[in-house]
Amino acid sequence: MSTIAELLTEVEKGELILPEFQRGFGWPQQKVKSYIDSVYRNYPTGHFLIWKTYNPQKYRGDGHESSASYYRFILDGQQRLTALYTVFKGEPPPFFEGTNLYFRLYFNVLTEEFEYWQPVKMRNDSAWMEVTPFLKQGLDRFLLELEAKAEDEKSFYKSGRQLNSLVRLNMMRSYEYELEIIPKGDKEMETDEVVRIFNLVNSSGMTLSKGDLALAHICASWPEARQSLKSTHSKLSQIGFNLTTQKGRGLEFWVRALAAVATDSVLLDGSFYKTDIIVIKEAWPKVTRSAEYLVNVLRTSAYVDSSAQLTTPYVLLPLIKYLSGHNYTFDSNSAKWHFLHWFYAVQMWAGYSGSLETQLQKDIKALSTEHPTDELISNIISKVGRIKVEPKDLKGKGRASPFFNMAYVAACSLGAIDWFNGIGLYTKNLGAQYSIQHHHIFPQSRLYKEGGLSSDNRADIAKVNEIANLAFLTREANLKTSDNLPSIYLPRILEKYPSALKAQFVPEDLRLWEIENYDAFLEERRRLIASGINKFMESLLEAETQIETSTQGVTDIIRNGESNTVEFKSSLRWDRKLIQMNKALEWPVLKTIAGFLNTDGGILLIGIDDSKQVVGIEDDYKTLQKPDRDGYELHLVQLISSNIGKERCLNVNTSFHELDGKDVCMIQVEPSSKPAYLREGQESRFYIRTGNQTQPLGIKESIEYIQERWPG
Repeated sequence: MSTIAELLTEVEKGELILPEFQRGFGWPQQKVKSYIDSVYRNYPTGHFLIWKTYNPQKYRGDGHESSASYYRFILDGQQRLTALYTVFKGEPPPFFEGTNLYFRLYFNVLTEEFEYWQPVKMRNDSAWMEVTPFLKQGLDRFLLELEAKAEDEKSFYKSGRQLNSLVRLNMMRSYEYELEIIPKGDKEMETDEVVRIFNLVNSSGMTLSKGDLALAHICASWPEARQSLKSTHSKLSQIGFNLTTQKGRGLEFWVRALAAVATDSVLLDGSFYKTDIIVIKEAWPKVTRSAEYLVNVLRTSAYVDSSAQLTTPYVLLPLIKYLSGHNYTFDSNSAKWHFLHWFYAVQMWAGYSGSLETQLQKDIKALSTEHPTDELISNIISKVGRIKVEPKDLKGKGRASPFFNMAYVAACSLGAIDWFNGIGLYTKNLGAQYSIQHHHIFPQSRLYKEGGLSSDNRADIAKVNEIANLAFLTREANLKTSDNLPSIYLPRILEKYPSALKAQFVPEDLRLWEIENYDAFLEERRRLIASGINKFMESLLEAETQIETSTQGVTDIIRNGESNTVEFKSSLRWDRKLIQMNKALEWPVLKTIAGFLNTDGGILLIGIDDSKQVVGIEDDYKTLQKPDRDGYELHLVQLISSNIGKERCLNVNTSFHELDGKDVCMIQVEPSSKPAYLREGQESRFYIRTGNQTQPLGIKESIEYIQERWPG
């Protein structure tokens, strides 16, 4: 038996530690409070399971500081010990890993209830006292310091009822736990056997998911696994793709992705546990490279700038699985658009609602068929009957509907702009990195005041907030728009930006802009949105479709001119002065790409001269072995791979656009997560963007810049 005080001391000294295969802290706030309340009342709260071993093991935290020759690992009881340590010490334990800890727990000495800090309820009420400061100093010190307080405060805490409550609160440190130690005797127990025990103990409750148990199994033979998964998860979260599943399992998605790549199954069943750890370990780099490439595709080709636009992270899993087996890229441009067609469809029709494992595994199997995207679409149709959107699908649906995101994507594909500042909804030169914002076309207040709708009626509220009444804004828009009806302000928008309403599927019949015709407006706009989504989806199935940026979007970029994130080049290797091929022209292009990588990213347009004239890249085509778009893109990839680095190709997306009957190549570059160097002969040079120019830095300047931009 050990008291809470003894256990916390052992944790503090590093004598009681956490094995690496354990998952992080996951208790919600109310569970922590209920647990502390049970300890206070001396209710039974279970026991602790401890693994004693003399063999070195991977553990969580700063280090094993015990002078003993053995290790004592917490197998069952981590959540309780973390809660206790936080409440008693006011800080996380050395082995802490998780997302939330709950401080400022208060105790009422009159009612003996625990609550988290509530200013209105607790301020100026001496019956409420903060638990952690009291437990840190103990009852004796509390009473000693009380002597210096005012007489009324002293008498309040020293009266019988209140003092009894304080005594019981202080006695929590003497609460005893039984420690069950394994193995029972002196015989050493292998790690995999301990993990099996850990899984059996935890699988009976709701504390761990299949992913948690599978990760524990992996960590037994690959101790660094958890940290590797966390590192990738954190890296993508920093750029807006936090692939945490709905149940809040931070690494569950990654465990299933790893299983899919390593075993062709996401089920985490017996076959997964029988897979050689070497196979699983070798699959992880394939998962990370595929995920990084996919995120780049989503941001540059699919108008998806964050995980907030995903119905569930699991829609990415079949794509990661596919890419891992196809050299971390799509086999062709056509394949990319067909997969994105499925990506949009599966989100619109809630492909992974219900039985997640069954549906996900069905899609993983589809990838091994002769025509995977056809099979994937067939899986959706077999469930919902169609993928074509009908106006009725939008009725009553608001921002939470996947159709809202899909309407936004379709609008972006048409070069939609913000009505109030003229900025493109998705310029994609840097990735939007913020959520979609919206504007009510018919103001809510006017609809409730003059439109015969009630703010107390759920059906009316849904009608006011329908997708059909929402326009899309950029983050930079002036959100303090007036309360005018569309009949007042839409004509001004139409005059200033003639194509702006059409790009956002707004009917241009002036009669529908009157509040008395609101129902007719919704009906017509539902029809236009549904039609727009369907046309966009159909365009993806055309093999040569290019939608990275609409023609209007490229035209806008050219019109705005060169900047820190935009550069024009008339050609890649055709010298227009000498009328011949000149490979030296490739270096300015590579320098620009390297500069974008090391600064804030950007767009390079090839086929546009310094005067913003479209000159095209047809002469460049003639210099290539394969004189077309595919050959051009292949040559660019080879140039970047050979001179900047193969891994940097993940940051670069190439697309082609026809302007004035001529091809223009657009290279979109995402900022690099580490320094990118351009190899020039035997030397490597470091470039950055300053204003609208690309400049090399000297050694000292480069070191200072790198230390500031990429600390560590």
